[in-house]
Amino acid sequence: MAARVLPLALILVGLLAGLGGPLSVAQSSLQVEARVDAHTIGSEDRLTYAIRVRGAALEEISTPEPPATSNLVLLDTTPSTEQYIMGEDSDTERAVVFAWRYRPMRPGAAQLRSTTVRIQNQELTTGAIDVDVSSRPNRAGQPPSGMPFHITEREAESPTGLVSSDDLFIEVTPADAEVFVGEQLGVEYRLYYRPGVRLRQSRLADAWEAPGFWREELTVESQPRSEDVDAAYRYLVIKRVATFPTQTGMLQIDPLRVETEATPGFQSARGRPRGAHRQFEEILLSSGTVDVQANPLPEGAPGSFQGAVGRFEWTRNGIPDRVEVGSALTFQIAITGDGNLYSIEPPPLNLPDHVDVFDPEVEVDLQREGTTLKGTRTFTYTVVPRSPTEFVIPEMEWSYFDPEAESYVTHEASAARVRVEPGPERPSETVADADPPPLQDHTSSNEIPWGVIIAGLGVAGLIAGGWGYGLWSSLWAVLVAGVKSEDDDTPPVAREVAVADIQKTQQHLDAAQRALRDNDPKPFYRALEQAVVGLVAQRTGHSARGMTHRMLDEELRAHDVDFSVRETAQELLKACDQAQFSPSEPSYDSMLAALDAAHTLVLHLDATLPTEPLASR
Repeated sequence: MAARVLPLALILVGLLAGLGGPLSVAQSSLQVEARVDAHTIGSEDRLTYAIRVRGAALEEISTPEPPATSNLVLLDTTPSTEQYIMGEDSDTERAVVFAWRYRPMRPGAAQLRSTTVRIQNQELTTGAIDVDVSSRPNRAGQPPSGMPFHITEREAESPTGLVSSDDLFIEVTPADAEVFVGEQLGVEYRLYYRPGVRLRQSRLADAWEAPGFWREELTVESQPRSEDVDAAYRYLVIKRVATFPTQTGMLQIDPLRVETEATPGFQSARGRPRGAHRQFEEILLSSGTVDVQANPLPEGAPGSFQGAVGRFEWTRNGIPDRVEVGSALTFQIAITGDGNLYSIEPPPLNLPDHVDVFDPEVEVDLQREGTTLKGTRTFTYTVVPRSPTEFVIPEMEWSYFDPEAESYVTHEASAARVRVEPGPERPSETVADADPPPLQDHTSSNEIPWGVIIAGLGVAGLIAGGWGYGLWSSLWAVLVAGVKSEDDDTPPVAREVAVADIQKTQQHLDAAQRALRDNDPKPFYRALEQAVVGLVAQRTGHSARGMTHRMLDEELRAHDVDFSVRETAQELLKACDQAQFSPSEPSYDSMLAALDAAHTLVLHLDATLPTEPLASR
């Protein structure tokens, strides 16, 4: 389990304006800005994209969605989050940074499009950012440049000694701790100061690290507080983090070091007189380290334990008792509590072969207020039966370790029986605006160099826009024409049937191309599925409506279709189902690559599967 840590800058400024007065937060207008850590990257580099929101606290901001991209792949859908205070003298304002990491798909132009940030009842939109991807790595042998909002560091000194360590200091809680591996440990940094002390130009002196921990930022208050035990000081919580040790042994969290300029004001420990000229001096503040002993979990974990540590409630919503063939049945499992929710894996779901099971959609709702990270992680399962055969969703178990009770806890959900009904017949869909041009007839005895075509799928994403579709159409015509030998003795009726099959398939691919131009994923993937399943069903004498993915694979295997081709067909059909039943939409690049793969797949199936007329036609 890798810690999600980015080298983010922490800026602290302007605690007080006047004797013992409260911290004033600047009432500036909201601002949203997007940046990347580099505008030119290598094909093997990683890119950090960040959105900074100024003028709002973390709890007021809805976690933004990552921007749509071209030629970039998102590495983690959940952003890293940091917050800090910025400003000068008595006017301060909070800022929050959300950051994601991407990898490039190929050399060439890339773009992160605009995205919208919602702050209470307001919405602000970022601008698009262009990035160039070169064929050579730009950061070879160097670490990632990191946070786009990085603040340049500089060395601090305290030449005049106007402010003493009794006037201004940082304390960390806890000083040390002993926990189980994976157990949540809250770490809080407080800046204590005497009333009247003023700061300016504050910044993080060096990177704050917690090696061996996963960490999550928590909300901090914007107003200073008084210590009940000693009213001579006020304090501000400058950083609050939930940490989770990812390994056993003695671990250490680095001190938090802050550079600032300070003046003692009127109530310094040095007793400066009222009305004296204020002189600022540079000061380096540092907290202590935090030593943590991380102990291994006890033995005896149940089989359903996947590593969750904390205190959780586990619920599964009701499952419908019937569903139609080809329709999606969905249900949810929600896990609520305090702990590292990101580390929780979905409970496995095993169903019969005639039921397609998709990877569950995952949603995380975190509550960062207070000293403990809490929230809910929800898994939405989608299953689609392919034949009218009853099936059972089996009993499901999920376990976690409770560090307070030092014991394992198991939650259970009973089995549920689901009846599958045939459902209404759907009329055939005519999807072509006009009849496609006739294709050259051919026999199944000639072979296409499928290994070369499969290798070509790796560069399929390089084809973009309408000209890419035309290129594939031309390639199809050339390849199909090439597989017909001069001494072809295929019966004319068989050739006519083969051409009719391909024309129907071409109509579905034409519909997919139109849906791609309209950026409409659901009809796009539905047309691709109809093209592939329809061709196989027609050539093998089956109904396309009743053909499951498993049946299609069995037919391809029975006709000696290469394993890599069968695997490509299954992956394409799985992508079609996911796009139709998933709430999230695929990218344009993914759709373009799927269309290219479907064209290539159809070429091979047309040349491999039998063309003799069938009685069922």
